[in-house]
Amino acid sequence: MSGSNSTGWSAETPDTRLDSLRRVGVFLLTGVAVGTLAGMGTFVYNATQFLSVETDVRLLLVPVVAAGSFAHLFASSLQRSIRLGLIGFFVGLFVFVGAWIAPLWILPYPPEARGVLLPKLVGDTMSAAFINYATAYLGGYLATVTVAAFWE
Repeated sequence: MSGSNSTGWSAETPDTRLDSLRRVGVFLLTGVAVGTLAGMGTFVYNATQFLSVETDVRLLLVPVVAAGSFAHLFASSLQRSIRLGLIGFFVGLFVFVGAWIAPLWILPYPPEARGVLLPKLVGDTMSAAFINYATAYLGGYLATVTVAAFWE
C-alpha cells in the first residue's frame, strides 16, 4: 500500500492552505466592503447638512438596507451569511463612528476641545443614529433572508 490514502492535516499541501487563506481573505474583504457601504450610508443619512442637493432623507437609507441585503446575497450558505452579516454590521458601526468623530483629529482642534467634544459626539452617535443604523441594516438583512428562504 502506498501512503497516498492519508487523510487529515498531513494531507494538506501548501497550495490548499494558500487557497483556504485566500478564501478567508476574500470573505473578510467582502465583509469589510459591505460594512463600509453601510457605515458611510448611515453617516450620510445622519449628516444631511453636508448634502448639496435637496432629497428625501429616507432615500439615504437605501445603501444601508442594500448592504444588509448584500451580506446575505454574497454568501454561499446560511452559516456564511450570518458570519458575513455580523462582520458587515460591526465594520459598518466602526466606519460610521469613525467618520462621525474623524473631524476632531483632521481639523486643528486643541486637545482640550477634543476632550470636551469627543464624549458629546460619541453620545450623539450612539443614541438615535445607532437605532437608525441597526434598524436599516438588520431590516435589509432579515428581509433578504426571509425572501431567500421562501425561494429555496
